[in-house]
Amino acid sequence: TDVFKRSTHAVNKLIEDCRAAKGDLVVLSHRSTLQTVFAALLPDFEQDTKMEYGGIAMIAETEPGSNKFEMITFNELNHLRDRIQSPSS
Repeated sequence: TDVFKRSTHAVNKLIEDCRAAKGDLVVLSHRSTLQTVFAALLPDFEQDTKMEYGGIAMIAETEPGSNKFEMITFNELNHLRDRIQSPSS
């Protein structure tokens, strides 16, 4: 689809820019956009995979410059549980 093509192009450009700056890339977005980003970087990722509201995911390149990525964490919600259980909340 067009959204997938645009997301793939955008994330590849961001990765290229980050490599040139020798920096890390953080993408904050809505679920549908993140699903296309993950699908662009992770060949086995299914775009209809359920993603939790407020969940955090992290992917990393397996080796610098390899353009091969792996999922490190997915649908992590501990940051929300800690906040909910906090007496000050």
